[in-house]
Amino acid sequence: MPFSMFVAYPNTPGAKFNVEYYSTTHFGIVEKLWRTEGLESWNVVSFIGDEKAPYMVIAETVWRDGAAAATAFSPGPALAEVMADVPNFTELAPVTFAGEQVAKSKF
Repeated sequence: MPFSMFVAYPNTPGAKFNVEYYSTTHFGIVEKLWRTEGLESWNVVSFIGDEKAPYMVIAETVWRDGAAAATAFSPGPALAEVMADVPNFTELAPVTFAGEQVAKSKF
């Protein structure tokens, strides 16, 4: 069953967040390291400029299953490389959450 991991960055006034870098360079690294490990797709949604939104940016990664996601987010060289890139786009600490997909559109 597909599994989704979400990484959400709090909407913090004055915080740095380079959404262009995050969407291209950072997720290029994510794809390179984890596509062969069960990463099926990813999405980045920006709420930058919406003062009422609880988050500035939310990313969803969709995995083959929960085991693939757990392996990717376990300590190791791939996770270290992904985490080492974070200061290049933000100083914010993300909120993470995950869950098994229970329904999906058919179109």
